[in-house]
Amino acid sequence: MQTTFTFALVAAIAAADQFADFTSKNGKSYGNVGEYEMRKAEFEKNHDKVEKMNKKNEGKGVKFADNFTSDMTDEEFGAMLGLTLPSEGSDTRLLHSEDDHARHLQSMDICHVTNGNMHPVKNQGGCGSCWAFAAATALEGMVSIATGSPAVRLSEQQAVDCVTQAYGCQGGWMVYAWNYWKQVGAMTNADYPYTATDGNCRLPAAGDDKVFVGMSQ
Repeated sequence: MQTTFTFALVAAIAAADQFADFTSKNGKSYGNVGEYEMRKAEFEKNHDKVEKMNKKNEGKGVKFADNFTSDMTDEEFGAMLGLTLPSEGSDTRLLHSEDDHARHLQSMDICHVTNGNMHPVKNQGGCGSCWAFAAATALEGMVSIATGSPAVRLSEQQAVDCVTQAYGCQGGWMVYAWNYWKQVGAMTNADYPYTATDGNCRLPAAGDDKVFVGMSQ
């Protein structure tokens, strides 16, 4: 019985240390003891998932780790992702023809971080803007492949603020961003930085770098 109690105590101390490291690294703070205990329980649950995935994929060159979402509930994480499917009958085509669509998707097959055609993993923060990140990342890769130049980060925030068919940080659909960028061009993150919040749309100005979907303009 004493040995079992000792193991349990050691495990509890280790879990507390891991949660303390997580809160410190990610700048987390909680309003009261109840929220602290709830977030700690969610962290421990998600940390256990990470450890199980690492054990399952041991030797496969894959490593999972905790991140700033590790204290979120499944419902909170799902809401943050923000992918909103278009309504039935909406125009979800990326380009003008199926041939164009297939050609660009084929190009994406050879798009890898290792050859400079894509950026490393980005952080969308607490904004449900995954649709804008997916749209920007795909376009970055296609432009990089077409030009033979390293990928330049495009502005997810431009899509969040300006694409009226979408809902900003409350969700959207990648094609809406691509259709918008076909018309006005995709600005760079340097000219239109990401803030992880809904903001006022700023149209491209003289001197702003931008690229167009299809790169025909």
